[in-house]
Amino acid sequence: QEAVMQRLNKIPIEFGNIFGIVFGVHVTEKYINLISDSIKILESLITAQINGDTNAVNEYTKQLYENADQIAAFVSQINPYWQENEWKSLLYEFIRLTIQESTTFLNKEY
Repeated sequence: QEAVMQRLNKIPIEFGNIFGIVFGVHVTEKYINLISDSIKILESLITAQINGDTNAVNEYTKQLYENADQIAAFVSQINPYWQENEWKSLLYEFIRLTIQESTTFLNKEY
């Protein structure tokens, strides 16, 4: 679990390095923060699933979707070709599939 989290926490920085070339430092910092928040919330959600804490699962799920809304709004502001509603749709689907996958593993339904 620790190795997976270490790898996940490197992703925003790796994306940020590429992102920064195109959009600059200020935009990249905001992007890295939003993606890092998403990973932290997801980690908390999975921990809550493992602990069987339904209230926490619901709260973290809500936070994931709020974070997705922030990311969609942010990226649509920095590039006129990126539509906020399309980003929301993509991010919502990612969240749905990620929760479905974590639930499947938790239930040992490989």
